[in-house]
Amino acid sequence: MTVKVFESNGKAVLDSPYHPDLPHKAKSLGGRFNGSDKSWSFDARDIERVRDMARAVYGTIDGDDTSNLVTVRVQINNNRDATNPLWMFGRLIAERRYRDSDVRFGDGVVVTDGHFAPSGGSSKYPSLFGNSSFTQPDTVTVEVRDVPRSLIDSDDDRITIVGQAAGQLDALNARREALVKELADIDAQIAELS
Repeated sequence: MTVKVFESNGKAVLDSPYHPDLPHKAKSLGGRFNGSDKSWSFDARDIERVRDMARAVYGTIDGDDTSNLVTVRVQINNNRDATNPLWMFGRLIAERRYRDSDVRFGDGVVVTDGHFAPSGGSSKYPSLFGNSSFTQPDTVTVEVRDVPRSLIDSDDDRITIVGQAAGQLDALNARREALVKELADIDAQIAELS
């Protein structure tokens, strides 16, 4: 996913993929959509606000802290995630365009457990999950790669951070806690000697 904010011809420009939350937020900043190059332009004085908006929607802007990207496993539940298309973490996760079409996945999304039925919903309202005549699990687990940590809701029980990055973060947090404790001990010793 490429998200860029830059100045051009006295305007702040946002070049990014589609996201359903973006148009409303961009318009609230006075943004204008340019159909020819599929970008948004804003008053150049609002470039920091545009950057903040892009981070809020996408979690990152190219060149931002890529070390903060993780892989997550998400349990998509028939009762909870009936939304079609399903958007999370600033990107498309899954969609079924037509009742009888296969579910399509966004970039960096793969199914790790379960499957979607070959058909779902109605002609007018296709659904990710199949109709009652199809056998499929109530939950499908997907893995989503390169998710900005800032977009992960730590209270959402459907989401698990996986892979090496999660282990590294836990180790660094444990090391940090030990160092903070050691600094507190040192401060106490200095106070006694003073």
